[in-house]
Amino acid sequence: LEFDDPIDPENKLRPKVIDISASGLAFLVSDAEEPLFSVGMVLKNVAFSVKSRKIVVDAEVRHKRALPEAGRVHGHKVGVLFLNMKTGDNQHLAAWVFEESRKYFSRFI
Repeated sequence: LEFDDPIDPENKLRPKVIDISASGLAFLVSDAEEPLFSVGMVLKNVAFSVKSRKIVVDAEVRHKRALPEAGRVHGHKVGVLFLNMKTGDNQHLAAWVFEESRKYFSRFI
């Protein structure tokens, strides 16, 4: 995952993805980076790859939450909604999410 820095678009930020769906994703930021992301702001040129296919979209920050202090990962979770994703990219991502979900849940049957 990478996208334009909201303060300095010449630079790219590369946070760790912690959740993904066909309509959006969540990533991890440090306590110091959290103020950069306000609910409603649009991140430009959000790029990520799924099965060797690069997808580039804009994404709206929908929520941000501090992770529990007792957890194994510290910082803040920032959730975004994809904007204007190409139909082919959306279908590719949705198929991948479905397949990964199927593989995960089949372990419990």
